[in-house]
Amino acid sequence: MTAAKSVALSIQLTCTAVVLSLYPVPASSQSGTIQAYADSPPVSGARYIKRPLVVYLDSTSPAVAASESRTMTGAVPMYLRAGGNLARHALDTPAATPPDKIGKWTNAWFTNAAAEEQNRFAAFINTFFAAGGKVNYILVDDESSITAWSTESANNEAIWNDNVMVNGSLRNARFRTLLSQYSSAAAATDWWTPQPTAAICDWNAAYHQLFAEAVRTAYYAPARNKYPAVRLSNYEDHIMSKSEALNALASTTRPEYSNNVSGTHMAPAFYGYIQNAGNLYGVTPFEVLRWEISRMRAMKRSSSVPISPWFPYKAMRYGVYYQQPRYQEELIYHLVLNGATELLYFNPRPWLPSQDPNEWANDAQDQEVDGYLAVLNSKFTGSGSRSALSTSSLIPWDGSLFASGMRASNGIRHWRVTVAPGVTRIRVTPANISLNIPPGSGGVWYATTTSVTPTFTVEATGN
Repeated sequence: MTAAKSVALSIQLTCTAVVLSLYPVPASSQSGTIQAYADSPPVSGARYIKRPLVVYLDSTSPAVAASESRTMTGAVPMYLRAGGNLARHALDTPAATPPDKIGKWTNAWFTNAAAEEQNRFAAFINTFFAAGGKVNYILVDDESSITAWSTESANNEAIWNDNVMVNGSLRNARFRTLLSQYSSAAAATDWWTPQPTAAICDWNAAYHQLFAEAVRTAYYAPARNKYPAVRLSNYEDHIMSKSEALNALASTTRPEYSNNVSGTHMAPAFYGYIQNAGNLYGVTPFEVLRWEISRMRAMKRSSSVPISPWFPYKAMRYGVYYQQPRYQEELIYHLVLNGATELLYFNPRPWLPSQDPNEWANDAQDQEVDGYLAVLNSKFTGSGSRSALSTSSLIPWDGSLFASGMRASNGIRHWRVTVAPGVTRIRVTPANISLNIPPGSGGVWYATTTSVTPTFTVEATGN
């Protein structure tokens, strides 16, 4: 714990930022049915997994999509496969507007690209609306933002020195003006430094912020014009404040803080992938889960913007949960208990003959997820609100268990205690009772009506 804290502190000191203001978003809704919006049609008969209305902006007919949406009961999530249009339009010359460039280099602003893409999406959503289309949540999938490490150094230099005319006068270095809203003074010579310098941390945060604003202009603005209550998020949108950088880092060399929200919700991905932070936090499924829930809590502490987190199908090889699948179940429980308003479920099926079906989602995995959601709904029934109890608590990096709690509308407080492999029994205080970990499970539930926060400790271990 001490060594990890020391390393993290040294990173935090060079990677801090203020969280910039966003326009108002709806209050977090933690009431009603707990459900997941899938990115692919789930197993038939799923009660709590909603199939998406999949839209390819380049090819889907808005009238056909509207007709399909009217056949869907309840919430209608639209999965907008944007295909990296914003980045493509920024790099290439779109049909109606010039590219966003500084000479031959891409600039950081996406101004013309966002306007061009807004025209395209507005044409779609206006026709969709006129045809009686239904939608309550738009899941944008545009992952084409850039960082200081992903562009050529000469391109970064051009952005650093970019000028713009304002009211007939030259305003120097507009990207530096944006960076000045963060805490440190960046230097153009820092682009390729492998360490997390203040310049790189600020640069990446500013890049992500600008891209989120472009997504907001391109998709949320025209959608909200026709559907004022619509919710929208883009994959990996999230806010991580400077004060939380110590507690939830993306990696030891590329620490995470961010201020990018494209619409109404954050949408961070918790896929069991710890990048190169494993030498600090560990790489086993339990250790990665512990780190991911720490990140979730840090985002909740950073902002009141609601969170709709992505989680993976059980067999996904990109992360580590497939190694011990019981921790995917634990992930789902803890995301909800820490305040997720709804879940976003990555469940793709294989689409090429060469793909191994065992490494992709299937109906059996969907049924298991639906079962986990059924467990949560059995505990948090009714129309009243529910409230997370543990987002303010830090999770020790060296612990063999951690717990998340939520108060149901009937006043019962439900706690999920997740344990490392080998833990067979835990102790609960002040109730002074023991709970056995069911064989094959990653944790156990504990319910109480008292407002006293319980303490959980390991009481027994075994094979």
